[in-house]
Amino acid sequence: MKATRGFLPEPASVPAARRFVVDKLGRLPAEMVDTVRLLVSELVTNAVMYAGTDFTVELDQSTSSLVVSVTDSGTGTPEVRDLPDPADLHGRGLRIVLGLADDWGVIPGDAGIGKVVWFELNLSQRERSPA
Repeated sequence: MKATRGFLPEPASVPAARRFVVDKLGRLPAEMVDTVRLLVSELVTNAVMYAGTDFTVELDQSTSSLVVSVTDSGTGTPEVRDLPDPADLHGRGLRIVLGLADDWGVIPGDAGIGKVVWFELNLSQRERSPA
């Protein structure tokens, strides 16, 4: 199942994107839904804060995997930062994605404009909810 939706570069898009993805998910354990919600929040927050452009969120779910991607047209390439100082307000998002997703990455756009940041969860190796 695939689903795509566009969002504006504003804080209200973060919870809207979370709801969009969670509403489209198939039946998954609550813990996995919480993980997806957190990972979507991290990627979308980065798009709002750093890209500052309209962006799309795409969900691609099969029986074995879930891939969520966020595409924007901003400049720059996201990087996992060194451990931030505890007082720093930013710099943990991609570390969270790195720690919780089975895979993730960044696909740069042409000429350094835009990018796709994505994460994947392997559903076949995780316990599924009973039907």
